Amino acid sequence: MSRQRALQAAVVIAAPALLSGLAANAPATAATGSTVNIYTYCSSASVKPVGMWYHASSGQQGWANWGAANPSQGAQWFNFHLNSTDDRVDLSIGCGGTPQNWGKAMSGAIAVFKVPSQNFTANCSEAGYACRLING
Repeated sequence: MSRQRALQAAVVIAAPALLSGLAANAPATAATGSTVNIYTYCSSASVKPVGMWYHASSGQQGWANWGAANPSQGAQWFNFHLNSTDDRVDLSIGCGGTPQNWGKAMSGAIAVFKVPSQNFTANCSEAGYACRLING
């Protein structure tokens, strides 16, 4: 092999190693999207929130994560992360029963704005099968 060809081969082999080293030292990019926290309670303190399913207009959907509970008020925090920061989210919230078998399924909707984190309060009424959601 000629000296020039050997040098070219060495550069081709070394280039990926150099690039991977640069990538490893690059600063991490900030997470995008919005974390949504929802303080949820049902109309009766004896009926507890037992689960939450979310479906965003962007197509993202899933079970909300459980957060801290407030047993004296029959309330529960739920949270989830959206990849988008500008989305409409439809919610289904279980009141009563178990996480696997909801007593009643309530519905509600929120609009997520261009902020990294938002808090909402969901006041769910078993009578109307709906949750009133308040930003803040």
